[in-house]
Amino acid sequence: MKKEKILIIGSQQLGVNIAEFYSLRGDFVLVIDKNKDAFERLKETNYSGKTSIGDASTAEVLDANEVSSFKRAFVVTNSDNSNIYIALLLEKMYGISDITISIKDETKAALVTSPSVKTIMLNQLLFNAFLEGIN
Repeated sequence: MKKEKILIIGSQQLGVNIAEFYSLRGDFVLVIDKNKDAFERLKETNYSGKTSIGDASTAEVLDANEVSSFKRAFVVTNSDNSNIYIALLLEKMYGISDITISIKDETKAALVTSPSVKTIMLNQLLFNAFLEGIN
């Protein structure tokens, strides 16, 4: 299997899980988060990739991390607005064509119209899991 370069923006629990998954698979993984304390979660896993502290909504941080060399990205911060904005930056300015973002407010998912950007609506996933659990 060809090794991929995986970019993850946000190291909350979802970002940590994605990072560990791809790291264990042997891919090169970079996690960017503006809060250095957020990386503590990664220390509790088998993650062996890289981390970078910075605001991924800025070209300065994205350029410093050479994100244009990545083909796949996951944008999973706590902010729907940030996730949408960063995804557009990654696609339009850095040519990343496989981007997945997390969205909590389903009404904002309609703002994402690019075929390069896939949305995961967290509240809907949780509700579906709840329904499965009670049946």
